[in-house]
Amino acid sequence: MTAVSGFWFAWALVDFGKLGSHLPVINMVPSSRAGDVLGYLAVILACLLLPTLADRNRLRFSLLAAGVTALVAANAGSLLRAQNLPDLSVKSIWLSSLFLAVIVFTITYRPRWWLGYVGGGALAFSLVWNVNPVLFGLADLRDSPVAHDMLKQGSEARRTHAVWASDSIFVDSLLIATGVPSLSGRQLAGPDRTAWADLDPTLAHEANWNRGGSFITFEWTDAPELTFVNPSPDAIVISGSPCTVAERMPELGDIVASHRLELSCLSEVESFTWGDSERWVYAVTPSAGGG
Repeated sequence: MTAVSGFWFAWALVDFGKLGSHLPVINMVPSSRAGDVLGYLAVILACLLLPTLADRNRLRFSLLAAGVTALVAANAGSLLRAQNLPDLSVKSIWLSSLFLAVIVFTITYRPRWWLGYVGGGALAFSLVWNVNPVLFGLADLRDSPVAHDMLKQGSEARRTHAVWASDSIFVDSLLIATGVPSLSGRQLAGPDRTAWADLDPTLAHEANWNRGGSFITFEWTDAPELTFVNPSPDAIVISGSPCTVAERMPELGDIVASHRLELSCLSEVESFTWGDSERWVYAVTPSAGGG
């Protein structure tokens, strides 16, 4: 396990050059993806090694386990405060990390002592005692006027075998939640080579769209040619005219745009507010040309 973990750790951090390109299967794993799973390997390795350390020096082991756990918890709390919960106080992060360290130390130093387990259970219960375990619906994604309209649109699109497309990940979430068939959104597995070949007939951009899973969005312009870019490894942005998309994929019936468009193939249907921005819905007529 140490050898496996060490190799993937090196693969994530070190450039293997031409040697790496000759390693079968391994050369298909981007270094960033390898780095994403190093934590799992480290946990497995820790589970194999820590029990033996406990038998040799229980006090040192317990202090190590408690200290590392507290540091990880404090780091996680700090990231949560910086990225999601700015109102989370620094004091609460320190206190929760301290309590966690005490519990971990107690359980590892005296594993047969009931107090550590009761304390751990009490701390865990304190996180969820006032949380409603029963959740209904998906809030605005299903129970707003816009969502109700999209539910009808999705039913009609499925009946006529039409698809939509948008230029916003927020609108894509709405389309997914309301069952609207869409060219944009989450590609969980793929690619469907035949469908992508419709959008990219010469396959000149296969390096951009040929990936197992990705987030697909459009960038609507008046350019007659489509371009494909990857702002990140799991994102595909297709830029160009919706008229060109409709010519290549006639099943495209409607698009949603984050700005007004004036193209011969488009007819404005309605507008709505979503994600704190106004969106415009256009019906697409493929035969109207790309200008």
